[in-house]
Amino acid sequence: MYVCYEHLPEDFADENAFYFVRNNTGPVPLPSTLEEAEEILSPLFEFGSQNGPSLQMLEHLLTLVYMPLLSHNGQRNESSDSGSHRRSSVHTGDTGHDQGSEESRTRVILRDEFLMNMQKFASHISRTIHQLEGDIRLEMPDVMLGDDIAEMAKDTELVAMLEETLHNWEVTISSALEVQLKKTPQGNGPLAEIDFWRERNATLSAITEQLKLPTVNKVVAILTNVHSDSLASFEYHRAELTKYYTEAKDNVRFLSTLERHFKNLAHGASFNIVLETIPSMMNALRMVWIISRHYNRDERMVPLMERIAWELSERVSKIVNVRTIFK
Repeated sequence: MYVCYEHLPEDFADENAFYFVRNNTGPVPLPSTLEEAEEILSPLFEFGSQNGPSLQMLEHLLTLVYMPLLSHNGQRNESSDSGSHRRSSVHTGDTGHDQGSEESRTRVILRDEFLMNMQKFASHISRTIHQLEGDIRLEMPDVMLGDDIAEMAKDTELVAMLEETLHNWEVTISSALEVQLKKTPQGNGPLAEIDFWRERNATLSAITEQLKLPTVNKVVAILTNVHSDSLASFEYHRAELTKYYTEAKDNVRFLSTLERHFKNLAHGASFNIVLETIPSMMNALRMVWIISRHYNRDERMVPLMERIAWELSERVSKIVNVRTIFK
């Protein structure tokens, strides 16, 4: 057994582990027996186990435990607050009701803000996991390329090797684009569409940045000097990559302006928040329709509106009890 304090060594990061976290800042009493330890120490520590990769464990803990727990408690508290406000208004009048409503609204706003930040953090973790597991790298030539392009272009063996390298880059780019174009948003709501474009943007951005490396520029310069036939095909694939990367980056930029509205629809604790969100969301959608180069067509905007409609209906089905309505 290995015991550590504060920092877990990298060698043990993905091993099975138990953790203990203090939940107070005061002194911890020293028990004299096992029974006394169970009685005194249990309330002073939060503890749990980690039996898998740390990032995946953190993502699962946030998305499967804390976020549903916050959403459930928010809806339950909303219902209980509404009932208590109705009862209090009978006995105390409108003044007490207004004060209680204002306090409840403040709690709901703070809770929603925290829940939305948690959802954003979980999305960052998910994208980081994807980038670490699906890292796409261009294989660089195993030779040192100098600055004299004309001199290196005279080496036929070097040119042949660089042409093979260029072909491998084409295959890598083509395969990456093929995989990305087959993917669809993982979810029915509008937030899934934002995550979809962010994932594509991150993947294509990584490849695009590699194509800006000095080694790549030298390879292209040498093959340009000898008028290699391989360049035409490579430039075509690079242009395709640039096109789809520009599209993804543009979509992320515009859809990010809608993210807060979409989070209110998905995680807002009350229908009032959802109702207040709809007008401003529609204005933001209209601006995206007017300004965006890719979401100004029916085939893009209509599916997004369908996702918004699905999210609204999902919220209604979770909170409204049909049996109570028709009782």
